[in-house]
Amino acid sequence: MLPSGPAATSLFSNENDITDGGRRRHAGSDRRAAGAGGLWRARRPNGQVGLALALAHPPDLVLCNVLLPVLDGYGVLAHFTQHPRLAGVPFIFLTAQADPADQRRAMALGADDYLTRPWPRPSC
Repeated sequence: MLPSGPAATSLFSNENDITDGGRRRHAGSDRRAAGAGGLWRARRPNGQVGLALALAHPPDLVLCNVLLPVLDGYGVLAHFTQHPRLAGVPFIFLTAQADPADQRRAMALGADDYLTRPWPRPSC
């Protein structure tokens, strides 16, 4: 069950396992609050599961990988742009796919941004 009240909801779709406090867990098992009245995040292991969750509980923001099993990130984005309940939700790709053609495809489909990993390390 998602929280009620002013907390923002974001949906993370990523095919990878996540590491939390040194423990490995499957990405589909994580849903928790981050801060008082802050961000709720729901991690989903594939695009189809993430899309189903978004349709049931529309998020305020989506951070999505391109490479997802079952339904890839481009397919998820296509559903978002075509569904009236989801069309206005900001959709950002976070991915290791750094080819400029991938970024152009995402933006042409309606992505709000396309960020590639790994993140640059700040210089000290």
